Amino acid sequence: MKKTLRLLIAFALGACMFLTAFGCKKSDPYKGKTIINFGCYEGGWGREWLDGAIEQFERMYPEYHVAVDYNKSYAGGTLYGKIDVIPQDMYYSPINLYDYLDNGKIMDVTEIVNTPLNEYLSDSQIAVTETKTIASKIWQDMKDFCVSYDGKFYSIPFGGGFYSLNYDRDLFNSKRLFIAKDGTWCNLSGDLSVGQDGEAGTYDDGLPVTYQQFQDLLNRMSKNNIIPFTWSSIGGYTQHFAHAISVAQDGIDVFNTFKFMEGTYTFAGDAAPTAITKANAYLLRNTRGKKDALQFAKDLIEGGYYDSQAGAASMDFLTAQDTYLMSIENSKHGSGKPIAFFIDGGHWYNEAKNTLIEMADMSDDYKDRKFGVMPFPWFEDATATKSTYFLSSASSCLFIRKNATEPEGCKKLLAFLNSDEALKISSRTCGIIRYMNYDLDQSDLQQMPYYYRTMWEASRTGDICYNLCNNPLIFRNYSYFDEMGWEWSCTTSNGTVLNNPLNNFKNSETRNVTVEEYFNALRTGGQTDWANIYSGEN
Repeated sequence: MKKTLRLLIAFALGACMFLTAFGCKKSDPYKGKTIINFGCYEGGWGREWLDGAIEQFERMYPEYHVAVDYNKSYAGGTLYGKIDVIPQDMYYSPINLYDYLDNGKIMDVTEIVNTPLNEYLSDSQIAVTETKTIASKIWQDMKDFCVSYDGKFYSIPFGGGFYSLNYDRDLFNSKRLFIAKDGTWCNLSGDLSVGQDGEAGTYDDGLPVTYQQFQDLLNRMSKNNIIPFTWSSIGGYTQHFAHAISVAQDGIDVFNTFKFMEGTYTFAGDAAPTAITKANAYLLRNTRGKKDALQFAKDLIEGGYYDSQAGAASMDFLTAQDTYLMSIENSKHGSGKPIAFFIDGGHWYNEAKNTLIEMADMSDDYKDRKFGVMPFPWFEDATATKSTYFLSSASSCLFIRKNATEPEGCKKLLAFLNSDEALKISSRTCGIIRYMNYDLDQSDLQQMPYYYRTMWEASRTGDICYNLCNNPLIFRNYSYFDEMGWEWSCTTSNGTVLNNPLNNFKNSETRNVTVEEYFNALRTGGQTDWANIYSGEN
């Protein structure tokens, strides 16, 4: 019987090949459907978030097929120059929104944003029960940024991750690197301290709270043949990482004083607070947190708490990820030492999925490997009251071009991509923190790797800082504020050019610069830059 079945299958396959060879046309699975052409910037968040959402959308609207072109060219100025002539109608892209608005490149989507989702998607083949509007869910500052001069929406902010201390939880457990309530070192079976949030049973249990505890941890690692840090050659990651340390010290109130350029700040040594306005906001390059971040970087380098290849030209982001992930395995074979921390944005884990899968196939020891988010430890002068994180990928958004050939389908897809169902798909599959108010239930969390769960918990219990807001001085000069010019670029009094604390303190040409010299240069450089971007608006 089995032999007969195999013969029948072979005959069927042969007949198919014969008919194909003689001109039988392959059926078009999308015949009769309306095609929505989507241009997706394929960065660190990959494809799963969009593929999963589209799969559901096409069940809801079987008359549509979404054709996605994944490409890194769908970003900023590269996209701007061709958006009017390429076939793609809808985009996920990191852009400077106002460049596109000034020249009428983007469709008004105000109706979509302000209509309850169950009403806007009422013609779906699968009933939509969500009664919220997209506008009611967007984080307020993001909403202010996306509302244009005329009070309308032209894009919807997307999401990303944030900069933190990415740590190897399994390594911490095996080497007893967690802090117990009595101050001793322990593994996960010990009586863990409660961490920065002061609550037991949360993502930061057993992790350092103060900078002194963190220094003690680094020393313990070194004594136990563990390399604390590594990072890639991509300068932006280390620049933003250092900035995130400063934000974590100052806290969200100080950050928002800069962001909205109003309020007061008492600088070190001053008896009275200084009023902050758009005319003098450059002074906030000299917050206590900025100096703490410089000290953190200086201590890390001078203590030798990094891999010898950290930041080397050969360490592109994928090589750096593999170096980090394989460090335990390589150390077993006499090649290097285990590495505890990896400096990168919150998207790194999603980029490293293939390596994680390969390692799990290699050995049962690497199945269900756990990495986590560690809050930045507080210096003694920190003013933050909660764990505070600086966003990555803040400028990414979803939008439809103005001259879309299939506008109605694009509008329905845009609405669905911002439903709670699609938001959950983003977080479950890729760990993306969408810039909206939504919840994950226990079933969602159980489907997520430990790293995604800790990033989600940190985003919901800590303070999240980002530059986007309704401040023309920022959004008109977004490249300066988001691409490290504001963060660390300056020149010392003797002409030394600086732009990245970790690299500058590590490189032979600049390693002798002191924390004080760098800190003073930030103020001078900020004042010079301000003269070029501030035009007198108040």
